[in-house]
Amino acid sequence: MAEKHVLECKNISFMTAISNGSWFTKIYKPPSVFQILKNVSFTAVSGEVHAIVGVADSGKTTLLEALTSGAGGDIGGIAMMDKFMLTRRRFNKFCSHINYRNQYPSSLSIRSLLYYHARLCLSSTHTTLEIDHRISELSAMFDVLGYAHDKLEELSISARRRVMTVLELLKDPILTIIDDPTADLSPLSAYQLIYALHFYAAKFNRIIIITLRNVRSDLSHLLGSATFLFYGEVAYCGPMRLLPNHFKKAGYECPTNENPAAYYLALLTIDKESMEKVMETQEKATKLVAFRSENEIPSEASGLTATGTGVLLDSSRKSPSTTTVCSILFRRMFSLIASTPSTSLAGLIALPVVAAILSFMRPTNLPSSLFFWKILTFMFLLLQIIVIFPNYTNTRLLSFRESNSYCQTTSLIIFSLLFLLYSSLQSTLFVGIVSWSFNLNGTFQICLTLLLLSLFSFSIFSICARYLKDCSNIIFLQSIILLAFFVTGNGVTRTSTSSSILYYGGVANPFSYSNFILSKILSNSTENEECTYPSYICKLSMNLHSDLYPPWYTPNDTLTNFLILSCLSTTFLVVSLLIHFTEPSVQLQKHMKAF
Repeated sequence: MAEKHVLECKNISFMTAISNGSWFTKIYKPPSVFQILKNVSFTAVSGEVHAIVGVADSGKTTLLEALTSGAGGDIGGIAMMDKFMLTRRRFNKFCSHINYRNQYPSSLSIRSLLYYHARLCLSSTHTTLEIDHRISELSAMFDVLGYAHDKLEELSISARRRVMTVLELLKDPILTIIDDPTADLSPLSAYQLIYALHFYAAKFNRIIIITLRNVRSDLSHLLGSATFLFYGEVAYCGPMRLLPNHFKKAGYECPTNENPAAYYLALLTIDKESMEKVMETQEKATKLVAFRSENEIPSEASGLTATGTGVLLDSSRKSPSTTTVCSILFRRMFSLIASTPSTSLAGLIALPVVAAILSFMRPTNLPSSLFFWKILTFMFLLLQIIVIFPNYTNTRLLSFRESNSYCQTTSLIIFSLLFLLYSSLQSTLFVGIVSWSFNLNGTFQICLTLLLLSLFSFSIFSICARYLKDCSNIIFLQSIILLAFFVTGNGVTRTSTSSSILYYGGVANPFSYSNFILSKILSNSTENEECTYPSYICKLSMNLHSDLYPPWYTPNDTLTNFLILSCLSTTFLVVSLLIHFTEPSVQLQKHMKAF
């Protein structure tokens, strides 16, 4: 008999505590403890689709999360795959959890999205021809071959889900669990997706577990086995063909011309029309749960030969080298930016064009010109945030799901290198136009200054992205932080108290030294003129006087300020990378590798 992969779940239980009321009542009121799963046991074998069936809040999604060891709370029981305990490490390495609520980069073409993911998740021994064959085979199986040059955002919800399914199946997982694949799909689209999963499981001898809220007659024929849940308890577990006989023994024979799966699911649904109906349906469902526990169907997997030799689960798939991973990540990130050419080009030319137009209206005196230039510099950094940084959200989404293939910090490092190249080109165009309008001579020094400020801005962004998920919130918070640095760097918050934190904080403010450099260049390129402003306003604008710094430190030359600005920007960048490197997911990955 052909070898089968077998997943055996025994007595899976899950409890969680929920605190109700205000924060004050939570201090003295103990939380309420709920048991969502109670001794759930089932067996799924490869070559077929196993369905977890139940109404809303029956514990289907929680059961999937328990299998991935990602559910919060106390999880009891055991899950064995091919005679090995299904730990988090083994699940992440040999299994996949498909959640269609996850977001993927929508601007990439389907071909690029699948290709780069396959290069990262498949073994390094696979050739390009083998990877292309794998992508083409799965794309044809799930009917997405014709969308190769389309973008994910342009597809229908049905086609998008099939693409996301192919994306997760590229690494050839032994077990794949999918949360509610037919939700919000038309009957034809739902059948198309389940049929493709059924065909995939049979052809590649893999285990597919899905959750369903309703089992139509056309879908029930595609399911090999099913587990019916009633609020965390098992009412039936076994092959679909034995479903009518089991409930018939319990005294509930399926009427003629009725779909057995849908009919028996209705018996496990509480009718809330009236209190009498609630009591009646709940009592009926409880009896079915008790009948199942007394008349458990023997598992058909007991006679099968499981692949438990230790070769499969403990075999080490050779991951791509670090150089290969970095090359693939760089190419994919470049493709992400290139996939939105209008936005990328706008970031390159928008501010230089605006600066060229505004230069015709710039002030003629030196202090006002300095202030005008600094405002343009700050606008330059803000435009970088709006244009280039949202692309990091897409790369972070992918790197989080590919954390088993490489460290997430690697993705951030590669993105910072790509950002460095983009920022260099952007600052060159910006400075070239503005320097022409200001008749400046220190073009290279200004470009280097903007590049260092861009690194500092990127560091602030990466730290914000570590704790925030929404890109708009990241941009908003970073803008506030940069504005605070910009204002204090110009000496606006200067105080005469030498022990003030604001007074000494100017030493660690990159804008202080960039203002000195830019002011020095602009003052050398402009004819000396007598300042008509009050003395303090001139000092704030030019930022060339020692009383804006602590008395124990007075930078007075351009080279010193360049060195300090470089050290500060590099330090902020290193700290931001360390913060990402020490995040829990990275530590967990290192722990799993050492396992």
